[in-house]
Amino acid sequence: QMILTVTTPNPEEPGLHEWVQAFIQSTTLKFLFHPAVNTIQFLTFFYVLYITPWYDLMVKEHAGHLIMNWVFLLSGYIYYWDMIGSDPKPRENTVLRRLAWLVFSMPVHLYFGVYLMQLSQILAEDFYRTLGLPWDIDLLHDQDVGGGIAWASGSFPLVVVFGALFLQWLKEDRNEAKAYDQRADDTEDEDLEAYNQMLARMNKNGS
Repeated sequence: QMILTVTTPNPEEPGLHEWVQAFIQSTTLKFLFHPAVNTIQFLTFFYVLYITPWYDLMVKEHAGHLIMNWVFLLSGYIYYWDMIGSDPKPRENTVLRRLAWLVFSMPVHLYFGVYLMQLSQILAEDFYRTLGLPWDIDLLHDQDVGGGIAWASGSFPLVVVFGALFLQWLKEDRNEAKAYDQRADDTEDEDLEAYNQMLARMNKNGS
């Protein structure tokens, strides 16, 4: 005979929802979602990993490739979560502020691809030479093409995000205008009465 027991969860114990809320409201995440911090981390990872000796170390190992992919994924996720994410955030920045930081970050982010295209030094040349590919390769040309791909692939999502934020700003502005008109309609009699009282006081003082 098998006896099944069902345990009722304790409502006082935190569940998954409470843990997620605690994580979202954590001090660390609030710090990362400051516009300046979030923008800097999004912009600097490319330069730090590619134009420093870190790239030579990372590219030689498969684990290094995985670490780079995860770093870029998490960095981009945090940045775009703040910019256009619909999920709850630890710090709610206004649309106008997010739009301003995006405009500021776009040239710096896109310059990375231009930098690769202008670079005369081949990154991690020793590693690529040891691959022993069976065809003739021009590493400098490949690097130049990679810089063009980086510039094009980086500009497209930023332009899309800029358009989304601009539409959000227009929608927010229209909602504020409607709310102002509604308040004006609701308080029209009060404003008119206050205006008439002010005129009456002026006439009384003048006489």
